[in-house]
Amino acid sequence: RALLAKVENVKLGTAERVEAAGRLLEGMRTARRFSTLAQLAAQVGAVAGLNVDEPVAYGAFAAPLGLHRYDEALQAGEQYLKRFPTGPHFTAVEQQMNEVVSARKKRASRQKEYEADLAEKRAGCSGKKSLECDWAGCIAARWNSLVGKTMLENCSEFLRLRVGDTSPEAAEKLAAARFFVALSHVELGQWALAKPLLADVERSLVREWDEDIAKLRAVWPTD
Repeated sequence: RALLAKVENVKLGTAERVEAAGRLLEGMRTARRFSTLAQLAAQVGAVAGLNVDEPVAYGAFAAPLGLHRYDEALQAGEQYLKRFPTGPHFTAVEQQMNEVVSARKKRASRQKEYEADLAEKRAGCSGKKSLECDWAGCIAARWNSLVGKTMLENCSEFLRLRVGDTSPEAAEKLAAARFFVALSHVELGQWALAKPLLADVERSLVREWDEDIAKLRAVWPTD
C-alpha cells in the first residue's frame, strides 16, 4: 500500500515514483501474489505520466504464467518481446514461453502413445472387474506425462469407481489418483479444486507424495 501510494503521489519526483512501481510489481511476483500482480500491473499502467511500460508488461506476463493461465501468458509474452527487444526481462520471458510451448508439444506428441498404452491395458481387462483394471486408465496417463484434462478425466474415473474401497491394496492407488487429479487441476490453473485433494493425500497413511506436494506448494500462488 505504501509503494502504491508513492506511485500515485503526483507531488513526488517521477524517478521515485517509477522506482516504487518497479519494487511494487517485483515484490508481488517474488511473493507469488499473482492475482494481486495482475490487478496492480493494470492499475500502475493506468497512472499518467510515468514510464513504467516495461515492468507493467512483464507483470502482465508473469501474473497469468504464475496462475497457469498459459494462453493468456503466451499472448502477453508475445507483446513483451515485440515491445521490449532489449528489455531486462526479454530472455526470461522468451525462455519461459519456450518451456510452455515445449511442454504442450511433448504432451500432444505422446497422446497416441497414451492411447495405445491404454488400449492394450483395457484389452487385457476385457470382461474383467478388478482394482488393477480400474487403475489402468489413470496410471497410463501418468506414465505418458499427460498432465491436464487427460489425466484429470482418467484418474477422476478411478476415484469414482474406487472411492469406497477400504482395502490396503487400494489405499496407495487412491492416494496417487488424488495427487494426479490435484496435479492436473494445478496445471489447469484450478488451484481451489486441487487443495482439498492434496489435503486428503496428506491425511492418508501414504507418504509417497509428500515431497511432490511440497514442490507444488513452493510455487503455489499465495493470494
